[in-house]
This record gives sequence, structure tokens and C-alpha cells, in this order.
Amino acid sequence: MKTYRLDCAQMTTREALHGYLARELALPGYYGKNLDALFDCLTDMDEPAVFYFSHLNELQKLPGDYGRRLVETFRDAAEETGILELIYLED
Repeated sequence: MKTYRLDCAQMTTREALHGYLARELALPGYYGKNLDALFDCLTDMDEPAVFYFSHLNELQKLPGDYGRRLVETFRDAAEETGILELIYLED
């Protein structure tokens, strides 16, 4: 099982968020750097993975509801695949 530790404090803008996720998750070069592309990459994962999220409250600083939508993207991908686990660490 793959383990990913994601520090939401590193996701200060949409651009920073997608760059950080591309590096941390080793997303393919064709990753479109948007939530739809992230969902596609997550649901393409073929082995179980657990994602630990720290500093989740930092996502509230993103414009509009982008932080909430990011969390929903991970949750929806986890529900669809059945092999992704999400763990939210208390800060």
C-alpha cells in the first residue's frame, strides 16, 4: 500500500496546490492541473493508497470553495475506487 503525506499548508494557491500534488503524488506529465484531472489521476490508481492530510484548515484560505472542492474530489475518488483511504490529522 502506498502512503502519501499531504501538507495542506503547502497549498497556498491553486497553482501551488496542483504543483505540490503533481510532485507528491508523482502525477503524469499530462496532468491538467485542475480538479477534474486530479479525479481522473486518482481513479486511475491501481493499487491501494492512504492519504494523510495535515493542516486541513489551511485550505480555507484558497479562493471561493476550492479547498472544499479539493477534499470532495479526494473523497469522491476514494468512494469510486474503494482502494483509497483518506485520513485527516488534527493540527
